[in-house]
Amino acid sequence: MYILLIIGILIFLSGLWLIFRGRRYYRASMASVTWPQVQGQILDAGVDQVSTRKETMYMPRVVYTYTIAEMTYKSNRLIIGDSWWTSRWLSSAESAQEQVSAYKTGETIAVAYNPGKPTEATLLPGESRGARDTFSAGGGLSLIGIVMIVLAIALMMT
Repeated sequence: MYILLIIGILIFLSGLWLIFRGRRYYRASMASVTWPQVQGQILDAGVDQVSTRKETMYMPRVVYTYTIAEMTYKSNRLIIGDSWWTSRWLSSAESAQEQVSAYKTGETIAVAYNPGKPTEATLLPGESRGARDTFSAGGGLSLIGIVMIVLAIALMMT
């Protein structure tokens, strides 16, 4: 009974952490629409492949530089809030290539950057699927944790 309670609490807390993280990503992604933009340059664009025994996944890769107040920064962020476990990993090379096809090495591009933290930049300002996915996963885990906690308490009372 106690193990069920402990696991439920851990799952609930993990869910809360994801909710707060998703909320932070969502706010940052929505704020990125108002960020100033500077010209940047694409250093590299391509698709990274990771294979396991069961599947092969593909991640779009775009590396770029941008300069603010005579300081040059380097980034690989396409969308605020996307992370390794959300929408950047794709199951087909074609889908990943489609995402990077707009970016050519050496090309000049618009880079939106956070004026309060210039190291934070994006090529695609606005709402991100990754922020929503993180928030949703957190809500689901929290709900599962609550059910496990209630079940554990009910079993301990009988």
